[in-house]
Amino acid sequence: MRIFLVAVSCAAAIAAGFVVTHHLYLAVVTGVVSGLLASFVFLYVLSDLRPKVKIAPILVRGPTLDGGKKLSIKIINQSGADLIEPKATLHALHKVERGIGARDIAKRMELVNDTPFLIRGCNASRGRENEHIYIFNSRITDEFDAIVASKASIRFRLIAQHPMSGVKQVFEKIYSLDATTLIDGRLKSGENFDVEPLDATSND
Repeated sequence: MRIFLVAVSCAAAIAAGFVVTHHLYLAVVTGVVSGLLASFVFLYVLSDLRPKVKIAPILVRGPTLDGGKKLSIKIINQSGADLIEPKATLHALHKVERGIGARDIAKRMELVNDTPFLIRGCNASRGRENEHIYIFNSRITDEFDAIVASKASIRFRLIAQHPMSGVKQVFEKIYSLDATTLIDGRLKSGENFDVEPLDATSND
């Protein structure tokens, strides 16, 4: 009888241990799955609260109203939110041999308006069309011909901040000044990077 009671006690202890272990296992699995889901939701929300900007793959060289020339870079704000005072810079990059290899020396090129007050979000309700599109312009001087002749490249950089999350992001594009990236003409309106040739705009 005593042996039977011991056996029953052992069986009960094993069963209780199994139940506890099972519950602990379920708790651990549930915790891991919940953590993964929470991380996924956080990353998804964070990705939606980042600035999203598309920069034109080309530079456009065209006429100004006063008879000069300008260099134009078109950007499209693909964020759902407005970009407040995004900061743009434009540099000519010259390769210089120094020590163990070549490095880029940057020379600033002035933009007409490097910090617009506002670029609308792509989903914003607005009275005018294409307010989520902006064109940065730099007035071309005689020095630009020397930049092209020296086979330098042009770097456009935009720093934008999402107004809700405060997340900042740097967007950058480097252009080699060849026939595929430096186009003479005028940018067409709309959410595209199409260019009208200069012969079609020579009377503007």
